[in-house]
Amino acid sequence: MRSDLTIIKVNEALTELLGYSARELEGTKIIEYACEEYKAHWCHLQKELWEKKCHFLSSRWIN
Repeated sequence: MRSDLTIIKVNEALTELLGYSARELEGTKIIEYACEEYKAHWCHLQKELWEKKCHFLSSRWIN
């Protein structure tokens, strides 16, 4: 996932969970699939990632 919450690569578990193929998910934003009650959380996470304040996520997961 990029710091703008764009999905770069997915695994089989996510495709099964969301019901989309990897091709359909990659290049979209994770917030498009979040339920309303979690959208604020994703926006906060995006802000933290943008400001590089999110230390619990390694650079392995975020580009």
